[in-house]
Amino acid sequence: MGSQFRFDTLSKDARNDRRTAWCVWTRTIAKEDAAAERGTAADAGPNDRVYKCVQAFKSASAHLPINAGPDGAQARQLLRTYVVLDLLLVALYVFLFVRAMSRLSKPIPAAGAAGNVSTATALERASGAPWLWVLVALLLGSELVEDACQFALSLRWLTPYRIDLLNDIAGFAAIVKWVSVFLALLLLVMLIVHTRAYQRWGLWNGLIPVRLQLAVAAVLLLLLTGVGTDQVQDALLGLLDHWGTRLWTPVAALVFSLLLWRSVHRAALTYDNARGPVRQVILLALAVVLAVLGLVLNWHRLWAPAALLVLVFFLSLLAGAKLLQPSTGEPGYAEAFKATKQRAEIAEGDLRESLEEKARFVAALPFVVLGVFAVRAAVATAVVGPRRPAAIALIAVGAVSVVLGIAMPSILKWLEGEGKPDWAKPPGRSNDRSGLYFLLTAMCAGFAVACLLTGSQGGGLPSQAGPLAVLTVFLSLALVVLNEMQRWAELNTPVAGFRALGLSRTPVFVLLLAWFVLGAVVDTKGNHDVRVMEGRALRADRVELAGQFEKWLAANCANAPATGPLPLVVVAASGGGIRAAYWTSGVLDKLFPPTPVEPPEGSRCARTDGRAPVFAVSGVSGGSLGAVSWISRPRQDDPHSHERIFGTDHLSGALAWMTFVDLPRSFIGFHQKDRAAVMEESWERSQRELELPFYATWQQPGTAWTPLALLNGTAVESGCRVLTAPVQLGAFDRPIGPTSCTRRPEDVRAEDLRPGEKNEGGPTLIDLRGGFLCGRQEIRRSTAAMLSARFPYITPSGRLTTKQCQEEEASLSVVDGGYVEGTGSLTAIDLHHELKKLVDCSNAVVDSQNNDAVDRQKKPADCGLSAVPAHKIELVLVQIDNGYNSVAAAAAPGRPHELLVPVQSLSGAAATKNANVRQRAYAAFGCRDYLRFANVRGPGAQAPLGWVMSLTARADLNRQMAALADPEGGAPTLAGQLSAAAARCPKPGSDGAPLR
Repeated sequence: MGSQFRFDTLSKDARNDRRTAWCVWTRTIAKEDAAAERGTAADAGPNDRVYKCVQAFKSASAHLPINAGPDGAQARQLLRTYVVLDLLLVALYVFLFVRAMSRLSKPIPAAGAAGNVSTATALERASGAPWLWVLVALLLGSELVEDACQFALSLRWLTPYRIDLLNDIAGFAAIVKWVSVFLALLLLVMLIVHTRAYQRWGLWNGLIPVRLQLAVAAVLLLLLTGVGTDQVQDALLGLLDHWGTRLWTPVAALVFSLLLWRSVHRAALTYDNARGPVRQVILLALAVVLAVLGLVLNWHRLWAPAALLVLVFFLSLLAGAKLLQPSTGEPGYAEAFKATKQRAEIAEGDLRESLEEKARFVAALPFVVLGVFAVRAAVATAVVGPRRPAAIALIAVGAVSVVLGIAMPSILKWLEGEGKPDWAKPPGRSNDRSGLYFLLTAMCAGFAVACLLTGSQGGGLPSQAGPLAVLTVFLSLALVVLNEMQRWAELNTPVAGFRALGLSRTPVFVLLLAWFVLGAVVDTKGNHDVRVMEGRALRADRVELAGQFEKWLAANCANAPATGPLPLVVVAASGGGIRAAYWTSGVLDKLFPPTPVEPPEGSRCARTDGRAPVFAVSGVSGGSLGAVSWISRPRQDDPHSHERIFGTDHLSGALAWMTFVDLPRSFIGFHQKDRAAVMEESWERSQRELELPFYATWQQPGTAWTPLALLNGTAVESGCRVLTAPVQLGAFDRPIGPTSCTRRPEDVRAEDLRPGEKNEGGPTLIDLRGGFLCGRQEIRRSTAAMLSARFPYITPSGRLTTKQCQEEEASLSVVDGGYVEGTGSLTAIDLHHELKKLVDCSNAVVDSQNNDAVDRQKKPADCGLSAVPAHKIELVLVQIDNGYNSVAAAAAPGRPHELLVPVQSLSGAAATKNANVRQRAYAAFGCRDYLRFANVRGPGAQAPLGWVMSLTARADLNRQMAALADPEGGAPTLAGQLSAAAARCPKPGSDGAPLR
């Protein structure tokens, strides 16, 4: 139920927070039965249930039980499961603490004359009876009390008094626990320092030969923790979803494990001859060759290693090296060559046995790490679902992986024994036994090549293998490359320039890092240009909003007699990667299905489809992709199209391209399509309509009504919004440039504007069309969506230039629109501002036709309309949020610490950007015309912020999508949702209610 650790554990704020946490856990999930849908008349949804539960604490008697009923049964079971797991972990860490104390405290050396006798005495007393057992009792007792309270809170029929009492006791126990943990860690550190145990262990000296292997394994560990993203945990959860991931992931882990093992043998146990330093003339020649290649091939990043080689060349000249003469007479050469010979000698005796043991140890890490995190990913789902059997199977597979990892050192030691295959034995003086090492390397290289060759095809190797296998193979290749670089540095005497700096080895890793950083500096253009194609005809810079409004009126048969206003819908779709695309597309399919709709009988209106009420969709990131996908679908009944399109793996192909192409490109700078283009092609394979031109959708004559796509990106150079749309909404950005959006409004001159153009529109916004895309230039629909969803580093920033739009060329780098705001509402507000003028004018025409008291001089031509509308128009905003909305109220903040006030203020202000635009959108459209659809956070599986989803994550979204319904039941409709909003909102004219 969240952290119980608060120093103000008895305060009113802490008590309210814990009451809310209890209600969230027990009321979020209605029932275990999926048929108990949210959003029906019987169940108003988790927000309403949690609110009523919190209010029950205030209104109910302290000694009358709050009936939890069937709500939250799965969550309560999950809480009990975590209590059991916590008890097991407590027993483990207390056991390890006691063992460590017993080893460190025997003996505690007495301090010398210069030492502090009281330190040794205090440590001896603290690490012995009874004080040590008091500390252990505090650790165990506080954990047991906290877990007992958590377990009791999962029971039904609890009274408010008992809930508050249990929370208070757990809060005090948490304080005692963390104070005890701090004292235990302090005691351990002091014992290690005082006894100098680290010197007895010789820990660092023993790990130096395998430091590279440990570092690469640590990278795998760090990636699997999923720090900052939930994509990794969901990828682990989907490990058993397809036969490809079931096969390739363990194979990749096995290859990585064996390469860790054999790379230690090759780097530390293989005999080789020591070699002298690289000749000066070779350094200079290589620098010249790299510089010329960078100039001729336009691979500017090659200038970075050329510059580094020139620097090393001159450092060596200053240190006494000669251009054409051997290095034997250089200062410091004899000592450096002697040290290199010693490193080249093969290890013998105890050192050799120790290195062989460490090689077997590092080989165990991949399976242990993979298994532990697979179990971690599956525990919650195994308890609360969905797809509990699959999660339980994953826990079993993870446990087997951990057992295999633990047994790996013994298995490898058995293979290294007498009478076993020669390829498995450690290298000797006459046989380096590197065959397995190079065979595994060739297998990884073949896998990488196959990924690049088939990644652009549907069902290619990357999507079959899955992201975890691709990542593991990349780490295997990186291990080999870095291992060979390290081995070269160990066997080659450093040049005179490095010796003059006091280095005993060539700093290959430092040079590699310097190459990477310097290459990024010298390459001013980059290699991530946006895919732009030439259209068949000239394209206008924009379509007129008034013309699109009239087209929308015709599509919605606005001139046919009817009662009631006609809703003009603007959709704002927030970001969130594949989760946002899936949810946005699915919700729009439910509300506005692309199925054919027949016109009213007797009217002359054209046949349309269920998307006609939507005038525009303003999207960010994955919300943009979901919107473009929905807009692009043909007119047919296909309610599961979003599952087919976004249920495939769009990550692995881009990940393979990033690791096997874009990463080497960052050192060399060759020109080739990038991982963003690969992901766009993946989207196009799932939905062929995404290959079609974007701007032509609204500029081809005779086409049916299509909702406008307003796709929001962010300009890296200025931080302004970048709008990819058929209309132009920007103001103060003429002439359009990468930073034109930041100019002062009073600085805009008349000559900056085109004939008839007004300096009006959305602030801090750059219109892409007309500034960076002109004439016949066109982009695909997939590219338009990607311009809104480029979130580094999985997808890079996209570069566009003004080459065909202006005489003076400038470039613009576009990234994810969520950097400005993540809801899509800001551009929806700008559109509302422009549309309201047209809507008010159209409504005035209707009033002039229906009411004799109104001035009849208002004619359709005054509004740019060719026909007389019969309906009044009502502007409606549909906000689709995808970020797993929490049903808990925001916790009351405590007193800010003055030292952290500047940082807290900056982070707090940045965190309000989404709330700011939501409230502005609500104020602009009004309570009755503001509809919001959001997925709800629960204790089980959640769809990730990434580009691939497990079957479990999709099942959770499908379950929430199926629960969307009108107040009276049935599938959600626009009319039903507007009716519910009208019932929910205050009546016009009532106290505090907006008059809308």
